[in-house]
Amino acid sequence: MNIASTKRQTKGMVKYLMCFFHVVKNIAEKVSSFPADVVSTVFKHLYLMHYARDTTEFTDRYAAAQVAWTAIPQLKFFTEYFKKQWIDSPFSNWGCYHTPTGFAKTNNPVEQFNNAIKRDYSLRTLLKLVALVEQLTLMCCHRSRGTIVFSLESKPNRELQDRYKYLLSEGRLSIIQPHKHGLDFLLDGPSETHVAYVYQRGAPPRLPVPDQGNEKKRLGKRNKHYMETMEQPVGGWRVDMEARGTNIECVFMYWQRYVRREDQFRGKDNKKTLHKQKTYEKRKEPCGRTRAFA
Repeated sequence: MNIASTKRQTKGMVKYLMCFFHVVKNIAEKVSSFPADVVSTVFKHLYLMHYARDTTEFTDRYAAAQVAWTAIPQLKFFTEYFKKQWIDSPFSNWGCYHTPTGFAKTNNPVEQFNNAIKRDYSLRTLLKLVALVEQLTLMCCHRSRGTIVFSLESKPNRELQDRYKYLLSEGRLSIIQPHKHGLDFLLDGPSETHVAYVYQRGAPPRLPVPDQGNEKKRLGKRNKHYMETMEQPVGGWRVDMEARGTNIECVFMYWQRYVRREDQFRGKDNKKTLHKQKTYEKRKEPCGRTRAFA
């Protein structure tokens, strides 16, 4: 009797939260021999299902994926594999709505913590019982002295911050506050100062890439960015800065919760604070050993 069956008997039905990174990895291996356009179709619907907001939306997007995949003869066996492995199995809970807000959708944070223990304490060797207890005691002492503050809300990661800065620098992000364009604002009347509309322009058309290997590597990031503008209203996403819950996508959520706060833009004298950026001159002379020319 294995561990999984024991848990089912003692604690009822066990719900597995599948790491999405491993889902993508396994599917990429299955479709690695297909052309780039076929692989793009597979990953497009995969990310649509992953970012579904509830079970109903996930089911609808899976039905659309089945229609698109069965229309391609090369994906006949893949469609059967996907249904058996990632829909009808206990490892089908890889959608975002299965994971609480602010928690990781992959096992990467846990694996990084495990890697830090092996790197700093066990030194990637099998220790005897006494030595293992000593290292565990040492690790507990070091971890208890840490100054990490427990946060009550999730913070944007580096990837999300870089994405926001990139969209802003490319001029693809427009932020409109309608209350500043009405008569109520000019006459100091009541207006919705907490409402803004954020609109993201689409990316410029891409030229065909001859190297299919590099093209397949970009599919994950491209499909993730595609979710930002999918179902975007004509006038942009309506963002309520006072509301905690919203149905907007991640880049606009970042602007709502962090960028628009006045205390991040202004100093103590209520003036905009500018940070001087350092500029570095290009090296005029080549580094390394000089060459002798005949």
